[in-house]
Amino acid sequence: MDNNTSNTAPAATASAPAPSNKRRRALTALAVVVVVAGGAWGLYDWLVLSHYEDTDNAYVQGNVIQITPQMAGTVMAIMADDTDFVKSGQPLVKLDPADAKVAFEQSEAALAQAVRQVRTLYANNGSLAAQVTLKQSDIVRAQSDIARAQDDLKRRQAVFRAIVAPSLPESAVLSDDKGSFVYVVGGNNKVERRAVKTGLVTNQGVAIVSGLTGSERVVERAGGF
Repeated sequence: MDNNTSNTAPAATASAPAPSNKRRRALTALAVVVVVAGGAWGLYDWLVLSHYEDTDNAYVQGNVIQITPQMAGTVMAIMADDTDFVKSGQPLVKLDPADAKVAFEQSEAALAQAVRQVRTLYANNGSLAAQVTLKQSDIVRAQSDIARAQDDLKRRQAVFRAIVAPSLPESAVLSDDKGSFVYVVGGNNKVERRAVKTGLVTNQGVAIVSGLTGSERVVERAGGF
């Protein structure tokens, strides 16, 4: 029994240093990790964090710009907040498209109505041209009627003047190379020659178309002058 006990004791003594080596290796690995992590943090702080400032009471100077929309509308969403960095062309506010849609539909309806009106005008262009030609023919015919009426009026006026003109005996009306004339007694009882224009010759005498008013004193027989 004693011999067996004495033989097993050295074996146990020889295997005792194994846990101490494992702990040493673990501590060494931990130390290496800490050193590497510290070096990496120091390198990151030197390369990156050194370019940034971190404070709780800092102020930034900037320009305040008022933004005005090109059209009025109801705001449905705000896509940017205070101190947000925005780029040119970035949407900031979303408006309700209902009003713009209604206005667009009204514009489309107005455009369609204008197109229909233009098509109707083109369709009626032929008939309108025919009507214009017809009206022009009516104008020419009316102008011809007016010209005939004016000629007839002139003839009637000449006949009327001949009818209502003063009538003198044929012996009172004389003529020479200067034309027809009569002798009129003036206010001083002097006889003076007055040119006249004669009209129709009837049983009542010679109608005087112009030259006398009918109130003059005319020498009925002027052959002795």
